[in-house]
Amino acid sequence: MSPALSSLLSTMPMNLRSPSAGRVVQKIAQRILTDEHTAICLLEAMGTENQDELTDEQLATVLISALDEARMARENGRSAGGAFIDMMEHRLASLDASGLLHQSGRLRLSSCWRRAGLVAPVALAISPDMPEAFEAGDADVFAVDGLPDLGTGLHKLFDQLSQTTDGHVQVLRESLSEILPTIPDDARRDFVRLAVNHPKEAHEELGCAWTFDPDEDVRQGAVDGLFDRIAVGRLSPSLIARLALMRSWIGDKNIRDRVDDLLREAKKLGIGGAQAKSAPKVHRVLASMVDGSGAQSFTIAFQSGSARRMGIVLLKQGFGVKDAYVVPCSSATEQKRLIEMLLSEVDAWDVPLDYAKQAFAIGLEDGLRSGHPPAAGLVDVAHELALTDLRPFPSTVADIVGVMDPDGDIAKLSPQAKGRLINASEDWEAHYPMIMESWYEDSDAITEAIASATTPTVLKRALWKALDDRREHWAHVIARSALLLHAAQEPEAKEFAAVALALIDGRPLKKIPVMEMIAEFSFEVWQDEYLAGFDSAAGSDMAPFEIVSGPAPEGMPVHDPAPEEPGELTRLLQPVGLTEWWVDGYMMGACVAGHGDHRRWPVYREVFRCHARRGPIR
Repeated sequence: MSPALSSLLSTMPMNLRSPSAGRVVQKIAQRILTDEHTAICLLEAMGTENQDELTDEQLATVLISALDEARMARENGRSAGGAFIDMMEHRLASLDASGLLHQSGRLRLSSCWRRAGLVAPVALAISPDMPEAFEAGDADVFAVDGLPDLGTGLHKLFDQLSQTTDGHVQVLRESLSEILPTIPDDARRDFVRLAVNHPKEAHEELGCAWTFDPDEDVRQGAVDGLFDRIAVGRLSPSLIARLALMRSWIGDKNIRDRVDDLLREAKKLGIGGAQAKSAPKVHRVLASMVDGSGAQSFTIAFQSGSARRMGIVLLKQGFGVKDAYVVPCSSATEQKRLIEMLLSEVDAWDVPLDYAKQAFAIGLEDGLRSGHPPAAGLVDVAHELALTDLRPFPSTVADIVGVMDPDGDIAKLSPQAKGRLINASEDWEAHYPMIMESWYEDSDAITEAIASATTPTVLKRALWKALDDRREHWAHVIARSALLLHAAQEPEAKEFAAVALALIDGRPLKKIPVMEMIAEFSFEVWQDEYLAGFDSAAGSDMAPFEIVSGPAPEGMPVHDPAPEEPGELTRLLQPVGLTEWWVDGYMMGACVAGHGDHRRWPVYREVFRCHARRGPIR
């Protein structure tokens, strides 16, 4: 392991689950994203070296975080994220070609890619000429001739996994899904088929989940396994109900047709007709605000008999249902503690379950339209909550607004009434902190528009052009926010709906106050990130430096305003009824009140003048 990587790991707390660990890991991950050498060292330490258990956990935690940051950057239009992932996968291919990857390393790396929400690289698949690569207890999964022995060895592996995961279906699914990328391509379909057809009942649910896998061989193998189960009488009525529920979620027509064949075969054999699952008692449904990237999370606390659980679902604009799973709770106290922990970290509203169901339906349609299948765990959430009629729902802005305003009253308003609702968006940031925290653009298109601008006028024009290209995205974000606020009975819901409709109707962005706010936030974020890119000479402190005095760091462009002209400040102040003497007195008072150096007030006056000259971004 390289000294630089060892040094980074030494800054991590021993308890990686402590509240402070997350921020430390994120800082390390962000450093690795900009340090190709250390990133490659991390990859090699994971894939080619044997470490102690703690080091393995640290390396995996950092790599997952780095890949996750890169994935989110790529999804948000930043090429640097995609470039990092491509670089890491190219290096993986080189390690594979040179025969340096250990089998245990392949499994660790596959787990990291999957947990970061990425498709694992093909380089992690075992080559057919590696008979020693995979073991299940005392039996080799791979025969001596290098071809997979998909028999006794695999069934022993499945039995061991069932014991290890204590029969928990989601954990079993995740464990096997992390193994899948290491299976040779020509054996993967048969591996999945055998896994789904394994006698234990939990394995039939794998067939449902894997019909959404990005790998076609996995999808086909899942349906193969389900047909095998029905042929030997191992397909339960409950599973048939699940397949009937989720068939409309499947974007692959070939797989959907095969599922339909399976349902017809089950009907012919008299399998099905099971009594509908009784609805659980839902204690709370919490929904977060839709953030600037279009992400929104749901937490549903419910109870079936004495068993308490939490359903977690993440939606993201352009990707549909990104994640979904069910978390068991040992007691009512633990369930309450998890809710309180969530509310301490995220602003969320109590909403009806019907709203959550509607949001999921919109997310399903959004994912189908963009070619992203829903997270497999949505099947579990829908089954546990008895959402038996959850189907994709049209996800255009007009359709979303139509849910809360079925009679179209907002669209029928006079131009003046619409204008008042739209202009009220200038107050949103005061009511909803999420807007200040996340409603901005930091894509390559925005940063290039800002960085390439040579004058304030060019900057404003470029920003508005870049934002206009994102008009549809923001219309969806605001429309989905309107639906949330309507469900939460917030009075601003109509304002959000009016702004969303104005965006799709082509209203100039300059006439929509919240879009001016987004433009300003985007510029401020660019400034912060640009300044953070100038590291201190030591390079050991991962936190961005703060300039408090003295010259700017070498190489950083410095604003050099033109000298103040006689009477210039007076002219700038006239529209607001202020005088130069008022500004001088205000600056002096601010310096004294803040225990600052009153001799520096001319500097503050110059900043004030430049800001007044620049004016708001329009």
